[in-house]
Amino acid sequence: MPQHNCPACNHRASWMIRRNARKCKRCRKERTPRHWLVHGMHVSQQDWRIFLKCFLLYKTICGIRMHFPRAHTLLIKMSYAVRSVMSHDLPIMFSGTTEVDETYISGTWYNKRWSVRKRGTKRGRGTTKQPIFGIFERDRKMVLSMAFV
Repeated sequence: MPQHNCPACNHRASWMIRRNARKCKRCRKERTPRHWLVHGMHVSQQDWRIFLKCFLLYKTICGIRMHFPRAHTLLIKMSYAVRSVMSHDLPIMFSGTTEVDETYISGTWYNKRWSVRKRGTKRGRGTTKQPIFGIFERDRKMVLSMAFV
């Protein structure tokens, strides 16, 4: 059974009054225990939603901090919590015969808009086309495909 010590006077005796609110017997102060999504982090559900949107867009603490201004250590803890949950959902490693392929999707050069062609080509490493990457394992018939933006 959890202990319900009063945060004001640290007295143990209290009683329930309404919807999980408790009242201290000694100082008569009411308190409602907070329920946080992640234990140890005092972050509301709305803040978690904003953080997750920024996390998916920017993926770095500095990028997240531009649109979600919180303490740097809190952002590190939140991103660690998200990454640890994401690590539990990893697919099984590939084994046996595995095929890997990539392709680039985009229109041909002469079908591009004039404003795009005027900027010139991107010579050397890199391209302006959309890369698509795929892995296929023959034994389990498992397909993994990714599109990088």
